[in-house]
Amino acid sequence: MTFLFSSSSSSSSSSFVSTVLLRTLVSVITYAHYSFCFHLLIFSCVPQLFSTILVSE
Repeated sequence: MTFLFSSSSSSSSSSFVSTVLLRTLVSVITYAHYSFCFHLLIFSCVPQLFSTILVSE
């Protein structure tokens, strides 16, 4: 009985660890995606902004 209990608890802890790793991976990927889109937006908008400012000057 003790062996069965210990094996089930270890499997549940490993599934918990894999769930935590999966959530961390998903959050990191989501953060990287949004950060990349944000930087892409900045790099695409800033030159246009500078060109409009220079043209208006």
